[in-house]
Amino acid sequence: MPRRRPRAPADRGAPGDPLELLALHAGRRRGPLRPERRHPPPATRRARDRDAADLGAEPPAAAVPGLPRVPDREGGALPRAEREPAVQRGPGPGAGSRGRPGDQGTGVTKTLIVVGGGGHAKVLIDAIRSGAEYDLVGIVDARLPVGHRVLDVPVIGSDDLLLRGEPPRSVLALGVGSIRGGDRRKRLHDRFRELAYEFPVIRHARATVGPGVRLGDGTQVMAGAVVQPDTSLGPNCIVNTAAVIEHDCTIAGHCQAAPGAVLGGGVVVGECSFIGLGARVLPGIRIGCHVTVGAGAVVVHDVEDGATVVGVPARRIAG
Repeated sequence: MPRRRPRAPADRGAPGDPLELLALHAGRRRGPLRPERRHPPPATRRARDRDAADLGAEPPAAAVPGLPRVPDREGGALPRAEREPAVQRGPGPGAGSRGRPGDQGTGVTKTLIVVGGGGHAKVLIDAIRSGAEYDLVGIVDARLPVGHRVLDVPVIGSDDLLLRGEPPRSVLALGVGSIRGGDRRKRLHDRFRELAYEFPVIRHARATVGPGVRLGDGTQVMAGAVVQPDTSLGPNCIVNTAAVIEHDCTIAGHCQAAPGAVLGGGVVVGECSFIGLGARVLPGIRIGCHVTVGAGAVVVHDVEDGATVVGVPARRIAG
């Protein structure tokens, strides 16, 4: 008796079924038709998420307010951190040309003007802005036109703006540097001090000042500089970028240690002297007044007043 051929299941379209023939004709599928895939009900999804958490996997990420959602590779949704438009806010009380530091809620009470708008002024402005103690309102410099900006700080006039004899309304910071020993900065400092202007200490937030250090009025300690314990600096000095002044040094007024200069412990420096870029002064050395130590020099002996020394070891060439 001939064997009977088994019948195809009801959900598998027979070869002669019109839907199957249409699909084959369109070239979209070669197998049998399958029922439409449906998403699991919410209860099933919650159970699946709990199982994934138990196995140490993370469930699909929840929505984050303010961030758009994009599908991940498994069909879920992951938050995408896109930068939202910056919110423009007005300056707070006492804010200066850039709306700071007044908008930081620090209660700024003193405005500050920079005297001079050259290269050193840029380094000074950075130091001032690293803190929130003063409201930087402008620069005075006769060489620059009014309205010109240095690091977004406007020039508001020449020195004459401060020499009218009116009571000072702002404190000052000297933005004038030097490349040799001399009294240029001293003359400017003394001129404005006679008019009752104050010169606060400016210390960059990334400078290091040890215990027992004494800083004279108007002294500036820049980014990366180190002043070690029990050192004394007179008024209107500059400890420039990454300069190091070791313990127990005595530096008279209006001196400058250029970037990278190093003074060993117990060094004494007279008024209006300049220690050049990357120079080294051995511990215990005494340097006179109005001295210039050249860049990269290594000072191993005391230096007389007014001398200029260069080289390794440093030798006198002028003065």
